[in-house]
Amino acid sequence: MNTDNARKYVSEWSPLMYEKGIIKEDIGSISARSDEVMLITPDGCSFKKCKPEDLAVVRIDSGEVIGQVKPAADYRLHAALYRKKKCNAAIHTNLPNITTASRAGNTVYPMLDDMAQIVGTSAKVADYSYYPSDNQIKKILKALHWRSGVLLSGQGALCCGSDIDDAYAVCQVLEKGCKSFIETAFLGGGYTINKIETALMRFVYVMKYSKASSTNK
Repeated sequence: MNTDNARKYVSEWSPLMYEKGIIKEDIGSISARSDEVMLITPDGCSFKKCKPEDLAVVRIDSGEVIGQVKPAADYRLHAALYRKKKCNAAIHTNLPNITTASRAGNTVYPMLDDMAQIVGTSAKVADYSYYPSDNQIKKILKALHWRSGVLLSGQGALCCGSDIDDAYAVCQVLEKGCKSFIETAFLGGGYTINKIETALMRFVYVMKYSKASSTNK
C-alpha cells in the first residue's frame, strides 16, 4: 500500500472506530504500514474528524518522525511492532472491558474458542506508560509473541492484524473475552479452555485460516 492510500485508509477508519467505541476522543491510536514507513493518528487526534493530511508519518526502521505532524504518544511502540512482527495495522483500544482487565493486571485466559483462535492462548498484561520506555516496549512485544493482542497496564490494549479490519476484529474478540473473564470472576470463577486445546486452536487458525499467518507469530 502506498503512502497516499495508507493515509486515506487510516483516516477513513478513524471515525468508524470512534463511532463503534473502539477508541475514545484523544485516547488511543491507529496505524498502518506503508512499505518503510507507517501512518499513525496524531497526538490529541479528533478521530471523528480525522483527515488524510492530519496523519503523522514515521520511519519504521528508526522511529524518526517525517514532517511536522506530531504522532500519537505511543508511536515508538507502533514502529517497534512493525519491526518485530509482519503485521500491517495496529490499534491501541480502550474498550471498557479491555480497560478493566488491563487495570486488574491479571492475564486473561480464553473461555471462548474465538479468543483462543484470533487473539492467542492468553492476553498478557505488560507494563505501560503514556510515553512507553524502551524497556516497556521490549516487554510488550515479548507479551505479543504468537498473539495478536496484549493488555497495557491500565491503558487498554494493543491489537494488530494483517490490515485494520483484521486488527479491529482482534479488538472485538478481546473485548468479548475480557467481558467473559470479568463476569465469571464475579460469579466465583469460570472454566478456561485447556492450554493444550488453546494452543492447538491458535496453531490451526494461524497456519490455515488467518489472512496472513506470519502476522500473528
